[in-house]
Amino acid sequence: MEERQLGFLSTEFLELNAETLNELAVFADFSEGFTLGFADVTFSWDVVCMLDYLRDHPRCSNIHFEVLTFVDHQLCYLIPEIKSAVPEIIRKANGRKLVFLLQGLEHAIGKQGIYPPFLVELNWVRDVFTKQLPYPMIFILPDYALSRMALYAPDFWAWMSCGFYFEE
Repeated sequence: MEERQLGFLSTEFLELNAETLNELAVFADFSEGFTLGFADVTFSWDVVCMLDYLRDHPRCSNIHFEVLTFVDHQLCYLIPEIKSAVPEIIRKANGRKLVFLLQGLEHAIGKQGIYPPFLVELNWVRDVFTKQLPYPMIFILPDYALSRMALYAPDFWAWMSCGFYFEE
């Protein structure tokens, strides 16, 4: 869904979250190597607004934002999923700094039950990210998924450099 189709929703989101969006632009600009951020966003159209804003922000003129969307409820291994896409993404980035925006992972995290396999694996392999995926990453998740990540992947969560909380 394009921002033009969102009308007042996109304008309202941008007005409510101007400061947070600016902080996100600064994070993207200054982060180097594997740097981890979490964004509390509930609605997919807000992600569209956020991305449009970042792409137009002066601090982000030399940044390629790559949105990776995951919808697999059974996803367990995130690193191979991202690594398989990296060569094509680097080509698209065309020399610009690469920042990943990961969305849809709430499907693998789930809403109930203990120790989702995705979060267990994420916790175990956190050190591998720095070596195999040395890029800033922002996990875009609704609040319940962020809570479950903090609870069931505390080692990975502890690496958070920045958190961004958006008003709906």
